[in-house]
Amino acid sequence: EELHGQIRRGLIAKSQVRLVEGSPVPPVLASRPTAQGSSSPRQTEEGTPAPPPVSAPIVESIHGAVPNIVARRLPGSITIDGRLSEESWLVIPTYSSFKQREPEEGQPPTERTELKVAYDQDALYIGVRLFDSEPTRIMRRLSRRDEGADADVVTIYLDPYLDHVSGVMFEVSAAGAQRDARIYDDFNRDSQWDAVWVSAVAVDALGWTAGLRIPLSQIRFVSRPIQTWGINVSRFIHRKAERDWLELVPRSAPFLASRMAHLTGLDGIEP
Repeated sequence: EELHGQIRRGLIAKSQVRLVEGSPVPPVLASRPTAQGSSSPRQTEEGTPAPPPVSAPIVESIHGAVPNIVARRLPGSITIDGRLSEESWLVIPTYSSFKQREPEEGQPPTERTELKVAYDQDALYIGVRLFDSEPTRIMRRLSRRDEGADADVVTIYLDPYLDHVSGVMFEVSAAGAQRDARIYDDFNRDSQWDAVWVSAVAVDALGWTAGLRIPLSQIRFVSRPIQTWGINVSRFIHRKAERDWLELVPRSAPFLASRMAHLTGLDGIEP
């Protein structure tokens, strides 16, 4: 009912996003552990091999050199079902240069995380593949919206103004619970802010995946021909008490808006 309401209000283009409604998160398949940081060959639903992860260019920010994530204009429709298996997802560049903050700050993660960013005139699309060598141990405890989930989670941080003091946060747990907040004064969060967005997750033999569709109408940004935003992604692996970041936010300086990577490629969009 909530999803249909979003479609009626124009927040979701029904012709573009085919929501898979009423289907539960698929059960974990027979476990097929992979080596830490490794990934299995991926194919599109049409059988075309997916491109391998790419190295993000390094650019300068106010706190030093950061990765530059390049968003790709969506080449076709996308199903928000969490599986990321369509050709439209798999042809989007993949980035995977994450680092641990806890427990061993600065070290490579024990599990690989892959990020994809796409967009169209109406929305931003985030796809995350969270590899796990023990998928049956992924914590998927249920929680209410906007409550801190006691589970494996992935969190997306955006600074659309690139002012390094403000932004927004979108979080999804492995059970599919949503959480969002407005970021102000660099690290403070206002959880009373509620955006209307769509997400879905799926669990398989490689770990779990999350797909998000965030309407541009829910994000404030400046109208300009070439956009540069701030972006960061964190992942929490519950059983290991491990938190990994795309752009490392050190424990000694736990800021948010001022510690982001850059997001470019979002050209031709309007608020």
